[in-house]
Amino acid sequence: MVLVLIAANYCVAQESSAERLRRVEESLQVKDFRKETDILRQAQRELKDILETDPSSLFRSQVEADLDRVNEKLAHHDLQIASFYMSAGHGHSLLGARSRLQNITQNYPKFSKMDEVLFRLSVVSMASEDEKEAAHYSWTLICNFPNSEYVRPAFEKLNQIGVSSWEGCQKYKLQ
Repeated sequence: MVLVLIAANYCVAQESSAERLRRVEESLQVKDFRKETDILRQAQRELKDILETDPSSLFRSQVEADLDRVNEKLAHHDLQIASFYMSAGHGHSLLGARSRLQNITQNYPKFSKMDEVLFRLSVVSMASEDEKEAAHYSWTLICNFPNSEYVRPAFEKLNQIGVSSWEGCQKYKLQ
């Protein structure tokens, strides 16, 4: 009798996760770009909640894949806004760009354009006259993305700063 109740509860929990996942996937199909970011943030919250409330779900791999897809889109949105702020190129705009770029590094570590994010962080740091931070972001880029198109400009930034020493890549590895 107890096993039947446990099995019934498990099936209900699985149906609940399945239904929630279906709703999230439907919401991701909406093409109203004015609401896209709000929809993505809601989907992100829902997917994270599914992972937390039902960690042994049969749908875990699908939920994780959907969460990666949502996070990629949100990071891309932040990168676009940071690029806009950087094009203004002064004062509060640079702070806004730095904030968006740092948000990407902290919240979206799997972002496919992380090399660009790190390069832009080094550019913003140079513009803010924070050479130590600019060197840190340049070395992080070089160590983690050696084949990136941004490696050469990162070395140029390091030369501009006058960095002549190197401590090895162990210090700059991304988690």
